[in-house]
Amino acid sequence: MALLSVLSLQAQDISKDLVLALTFDEGAGQIVTDRSGQGNNGKINGKIGWIEVKIGRGSQLDGKT
Repeated sequence: MALLSVLSLQAQDISKDLVLALTFDEGAGQIVTDRSGQGNNGKINGKIGWIEVKIGRGSQLDGKT
C-alpha cells in the first residue's frame, strides 16, 4: 500500500512592505546589514560573538546585549 500526499504552498510576497531584514550573518564587527533594501542597518551595542554555523557564519549573543 502506498500513500502519496501532495501539499502546495505559495510564499507571499512581503517585500513591498518590508522595512527591516537582519540576518546577523556578517561574521565580524558591530554593524548588521539591512537586507530589505531600505538601508536600515543596525549597530549592535554590547558583546557579540561571531561563530561558524552550518552555512557560513552567525551571531552569538550573551543574553545581556
